[in-house]
Amino acid sequence: MKKFAAMLLALTLCVSAGAAGPYKVTARSDDAIPSYYLYYPQDLKSAAAIEGPLPVVFFGNGGCAEQPGNNQILPALASRGYIVLAAGRFPDLRALDWLEKENSRQGSEFYGCVDVNRTAATGYSCGGLQALIMTAMQDPRVKTTILFCSGINRPGDRLSVMIEKSTLEKIDHPVLYINGGPTDIAYLNGADDYRLISHVPVTSMNLPTGHGGTFNEPDGGQFGEVGGRWLDWRLKGHDEYENLFRYGSLEPGLEGWEVRAKNYNELIKIDLPVDEYPVIPERVDTNVFGDVTSYAAVTRPFIMVSLPEPEKATGTCVLLFPGGGLQNLSWDSDFRQTAAWFNARGIAAVGVKYRTRTGAPAARPAPAAAPSPAAQTNVLYTGRAKITDFDQIVKANTAPSPTGSTDPINAKIIEDANHAIDIVRSHASEWNIDPTKVGYLGYSAGGCVELAALTHCLPDQMPNFVISVYGPSMMDVDVPENAPKLFIAVHADHPNVAAGCLALFLEWKKAGVDAELHVYGEGTGGLFGGAGWKGDSNTLYGSWMESCYSWLKVNGF
Repeated sequence: MKKFAAMLLALTLCVSAGAAGPYKVTARSDDAIPSYYLYYPQDLKSAAAIEGPLPVVFFGNGGCAEQPGNNQILPALASRGYIVLAAGRFPDLRALDWLEKENSRQGSEFYGCVDVNRTAATGYSCGGLQALIMTAMQDPRVKTTILFCSGINRPGDRLSVMIEKSTLEKIDHPVLYINGGPTDIAYLNGADDYRLISHVPVTSMNLPTGHGGTFNEPDGGQFGEVGGRWLDWRLKGHDEYENLFRYGSLEPGLEGWEVRAKNYNELIKIDLPVDEYPVIPERVDTNVFGDVTSYAAVTRPFIMVSLPEPEKATGTCVLLFPGGGLQNLSWDSDFRQTAAWFNARGIAAVGVKYRTRTGAPAARPAPAAAPSPAAQTNVLYTGRAKITDFDQIVKANTAPSPTGSTDPINAKIIEDANHAIDIVRSHASEWNIDPTKVGYLGYSAGGCVELAALTHCLPDQMPNFVISVYGPSMMDVDVPENAPKLFIAVHADHPNVAAGCLALFLEWKKAGVDAELHVYGEGTGGLFGGAGWKGDSNTLYGSWMESCYSWLKVNGF
């Protein structure tokens, strides 16, 4: 008993010395709940006077152990103004019931200081499964769940199965998974949980730390900070953290995280009309989280509408055309991640799943004689022309046909794009969109698609602005009289593309239409994808996004 008391004294001294939040923390046990350790602000009355009654955090220990060990997250969370209950081996609601009684009992140090109706079920590793067991009880006092380096074992997993995947169906509130990346033994389990949860908002965040996370770092490191922000958002209403968990907007200090989220808002899927569906199977690639990463051999086009919260909506809408060389569509980066970035800023985003080549790349007829150097260079993306090779770029067309033939896929793609903008404008009032603020953004081949569409459309199908991200044209460009303002970003050494983008810029300027061009001096590939939208503004890939956003604002969009 003396040894136990000494341990608690040492723990109290340790957690009192420094913390993530404004409150010094004490830790102790209580005979009324012998299998729990308590962490809470030392001066409960003062903390409650500032914040009101404090929310409660249930925490399942790693290994489902009866003692929390050197877990720095627990005092860090308490220092932010929470009552933390570190659980023993068997999670139950008795500790919560006890706190509720203590909150009502005059003479208790917790009297009037606790709000058990704002409780979070959390835990690390095996303790995360304890949190899920508590969540499955569906006690109305529990409002959210966090699993650190945890997830329910998949069928056939070598590890023992503590609870079944069907437990996920009993979750009735938002849930956060914080895992340590692919080297975390719980990574696939947590990813599979995320894939299966379809009925409540869920966010998955990964930092490449492995299964140990950052629990032993001061204040629990980044795991403690991210967990604390989620609790502050969900239990205290700190909406300033919403963009991190809902849209993956990373602030300085959190750049290394991978964030994905779903079920916060309904995605609206609308099929685009086509004359016939070829009997050719499409290919859909997904990742371990269940997200579609790409489509190939697309014959069934559709649009996917992702709307911002109504109170944030600016009325602006961007139709997103993914890249992929007309062979496939990079859906995860070019739609999901980019849409999240726009939604966080009140801009509606519409992913356009346009038709692609259904087999091998469409072959152009070989010329009778040996092709010229220009023709050799400019066959679709096979050349190595650089930014200085303007003599090889005809009317901003980076892939002119040696025979002058037109790729038959272009007509179908143009049709898809024009149908897409028609649908968006027809639903403008329903989706809180201003029909005069509807524009295009295309990545790589998606940029080629949007340019082909706006140069082959009816006047009421013209977008109000167009953004081309390393997407030149694969058709001759005749800038229409009512052409929209143009923003371009590209790498200087991207073969054919950089020169095509420069030529495109000049075509716009010669036509007297406003255009802005950003040429980045290094790199040859399409590295501006979805990750670029979430990058640090001080980096090459983050800066173009900020420039684009400034351009939208300056031009009234």
